[in-house]
Amino acid sequence: MAEPVEEKKYITEEEYYRIDDRSEEKLIFYRGDKFVSYRKIKSLKNYILVSQYAIHIEHFYKNDRGQWVLEEKEDLGDVLQLKALDCELPVKSVYRRIDFRIDGY
Repeated sequence: MAEPVEEKKYITEEEYYRIDDRSEEKLIFYRGDKFVSYRKIKSLKNYILVSQYAIHIEHFYKNDRGQWVLEEKEDLGDVLQLKALDCELPVKSVYRRIDFRIDGY
């Protein structure tokens, strides 16, 4: 009988931002169980999901009341406001090397 494999811890207790690229197949997992576990990290204030297949970024952030808020970006001209880092992230910079066109479509 095989020994159970211990799951590796891939997040830290001091994490402030978390960015994951999401596949459509794992979207439910990223928004569900994974996000539930991330929300238990007190220092985490931002969780960003970046689609691999379309221009679509989901930015979950914790507001001043401790509630999680969703902000979505779906246009290359959009800009994410990352207040905790005091910076802006243009959506076009996230997708700068991606060509979504598929031959024949």
